[in-house]
Amino acid sequence: MRLKLFRRRPVEEPVAVIATYPFSRRTAQMVLLKDGRVRWTCDCEAAIRSTRGDLPPWCKHIEKASAKRSVERLFGETHVYKHH
Repeated sequence: MRLKLFRRRPVEEPVAVIATYPFSRRTAQMVLLKDGRVRWTCDCEAAIRSTRGDLPPWCKHIEKASAKRSVERLFGETHVYKHH
């Protein structure tokens, strides 16, 4: 059985920030990379730890920001209102 070995991608520097989603103590950003791909970033420890395994950064802040982004795109709204 042949094993596939993956080459580690070099760290891509963002070209532009598409969107910023601030939370109480953290900030998640959607950034555009040089090759045209989009990547989410966050300044929390969980996202930084996830990049050590050669995976894209991921954490609960990125999950919340991507959900907000999806709602904004779906409904064309910039704010999601909570009903109490």
